[in-house]
Amino acid sequence: MNREKLNQILLIDDDEPVNFLHEMIIKSSKLTDARIEIKMLAQQGLEFLKSQSVDEDEPLLIFLDINMPRMNGWEFLDEFESMPSELVDNTIVVMLTTSLNPDDKSRGEKHPAVKKFMTKPLTKDGFQNVLEEFFPY
Repeated sequence: MNREKLNQILLIDDDEPVNFLHEMIIKSSKLTDARIEIKMLAQQGLEFLKSQSVDEDEPLLIFLDINMPRMNGWEFLDEFESMPSELVDNTIVVMLTTSLNPDDKSRGEKHPAVKKFMTKPLTKDGFQNVLEEFFPY
């Protein structure tokens, strides 16, 4: 996937200050001009994805928290995997969490929809590494 084609980043996290911080890190990095969407609940993230038209030329990057009310990150992934394959296949999901539970890390690394597992907070270097790994020029 080409970084120039990355036009949307979805932050799904119930922590408003963390979302603000991550948005500022992404914007201040000047590494992409992708639109940033923020959803405070996993269900809102799913609804947003369902409302989007699928375009193979427009990959999507999702930073997903694990521990959220009502629907957690794992439940989000279960629902996400049942979405149209064009969307699922063209989306990079990065689990971004404060969880220190080794089972979460192991589960994330084994989950087919999760491409990377990182600890919060997102840093400029961490964001740059994600872009270099999944959206090289």
